[in-house]
Formats: sequence, structure tokens, C-alpha cells
Amino acid sequence: MLTRIESDDVYGQTENPEYWLYKLHPAIRNYLESIESINDLEKEYGEAFSRYYENLLWNTYDEWGKENHLPSIARFNIIAESEYSGFDRAIELTKNNYRAADIATYLGLIFDNLGILSKALAYHRLSLGIDEELSDRVRMSKDYMNIGIVLYNMGKLQEALDSHNKALKIDEELNRYESIGAGYSNIGIVLNNMGKLQEALDSHNKALNIREGLNDKVGVGRDYKNIGNVLENMGKLQEALDSHNKALKIHEELNNRVGMGKDYRNIGLVLNDMGKLQEALDSHNKALKIHEELNNRVWMAADYYNISLVLSKTSKDEALESLYNALTILQEFERENNYHHPLTDAVNKWISYLGG
Repeated sequence: MLTRIESDDVYGQTENPEYWLYKLHPAIRNYLESIESINDLEKEYGEAFSRYYENLLWNTYDEWGKENHLPSIARFNIIAESEYSGFDRAIELTKNNYRAADIATYLGLIFDNLGILSKALAYHRLSLGIDEELSDRVRMSKDYMNIGIVLYNMGKLQEALDSHNKALKIDEELNRYESIGAGYSNIGIVLNNMGKLQEALDSHNKALNIREGLNDKVGVGRDYKNIGNVLENMGKLQEALDSHNKALKIHEELNNRVGMGKDYRNIGLVLNDMGKLQEALDSHNKALKIHEELNNRVWMAADYYNISLVLSKTSKDEALESLYNALTILQEFERENNYHHPLTDAVNKWISYLGG
């Protein structure tokens, strides 16, 4: 069955932190060299040392999120491959438990984005343990959510569901309505992938009702998208299309180009399932145009891949041309970032299937 592209242990150490310092990507190295001696910083100012690494992690992760693609993937990989972990040492040295938990959380988020899931899980669980000691239930809820996301990415769906339910229980007890809405949304995504479609739909509708009550248009847009995905899996294609169009309308009102790109992609997938090939092609091309404007090469490659799924029903040669466009973009991205994206495997498999 063809894949469709839809929207959704501790380091080894050395005695000398300078060894780790000079193995870094130049962009990080320049930042680090603004401090005269990492050794002196660690020895004499343990708290400042840990604060420094927390800021480094935050700046790197924040850059990733703002760009809507993976500009800092090289730096993330350097962090993952470092032979000395200043980050682990920072956790040990800090007397501020909140900072230690934050460092662990950032590392968990980074490793999750890199697909190094066992480390992501370990760091999120470390953060949870610290927050439990602090009896900070708000932070514990976020930890359970992050753990649930990693477990979902690992394919451990029941464990992911259990973790999201723990987060939801805390948020309900604390009357944190925005987080309750997010919790029902996360639970719905897991249930959808477990094949429990009616339960998934019910969960997403609960999220939608909460977010409509909060006038959270961004959340409402996401809920309509998620509801559309479930309805499509239920075979209710016209209802799915209607839901995705509601999401698109909201994102257009908010001028949310990222959301619009995802909506056009999802609309194209449903229209393809409905056999409305020209409309599907038009929708995927709208998604591609937006992603070109955003200069998001991974999403552009995904759009070319989805376009090939439509074209394969009418012209194998045109489908292959679209796939080779996707492959060219991905190969360039991988060379620049020293990172193998899993979409490349799906593209190559589809090219082989079509006899390219």
C-alpha cells in the first residue's frame, strides 16, 4: 500500500569539555567562544554554566520552530553526536531544579525531531521525575503530553494514549481548559491511528467544543483538520472534505499560510480518493505554491509526491517527473543538512513501483 503524506542513554563523556566545544558546528562554536573558558565557567559558576546551556538549547529549538522547516538540523545532529555532553553536566550542576527540567525537556524535543526516540523518551521522563519532586502538576501535565507524543512516534499507541490521559486528568483537575482541549486533540490523533475511529471523532469534537468556547480560532482550525482526517478514514469523504474546507476558511481568515498549505494538501488527498483528479491536482498545486513561498523544501517534496499519486492514475511519465522533482529537492536538502529524511525512502519506493 502506498504511503500518503499527511499533515501530522546518556552521551559518553571525556574529561575535557573543550574537546566537545571544538567538535561543534561553527554556528554554535562561535557562540560558545564568546566565553573565555568553558572549563572555568563550569568550575566556578555551575549555575551560570547550566543557564548558558539552557539558553543555547532554547535558541536552537526556537529557530527551528520559527522557520517552519529544519534550518538548524545540522546543529541538532551535532548535539546528538557529541562525545561530551555539556547538557548532561549542566543538569548535574544546576541547583535550580526548574532549569534542570527545562534542559531535559529541550533535549527531549530535539531528539524527538531528530527521530532519536529512545533518547527523547529518556529526557522527557527525566523532566517528569524532576517535576514530580517539585510537585508541579502543570509541568507534569506537559511532561506526560511530551512523553505521549514520543511514544506515539515510536508506534507504542496504547502507552501514548495512557500518557495523554494522565495529562488530561491533571488538566481537568486544575481546570486548565486550553490544555484540556489540546489533550482531547492528542487523544483523538492516537485513537485515529489505533483504528478506533468513532472514539477518535468523539475526542476531536470535545476538543472543538472547548476551543470554540474559548474563541481559540487556531485550535478550532486544527480540530476541523483532525476531524476531516478521521472522517476520511471512516469513508465519509464528503464530510471530510467539508471539514477540511472549514479549516481552510479559518486559516485564510487568520492569514495562516502554514495552515493553508496543510489544508490544501488534505483537501487534495480527499479529492483524489473521491476520483476528482483535476480538482485534487489543483489543490496540491496550491499547497505547493504556498510551500515554495515559505521556502519549505520538505513540504514541497511532499507536495510533489502527492501530485504524483494523482498523476499516476492518468500518466505514469508525468507521475515520475513529479517524483524526480521531489527526489531532487530532498537530495539537496540532505546534502546541506547531513540528514537523511524518511520521505526520500517513500519517494524511491514509488519510483521503483512505477518502473522509473
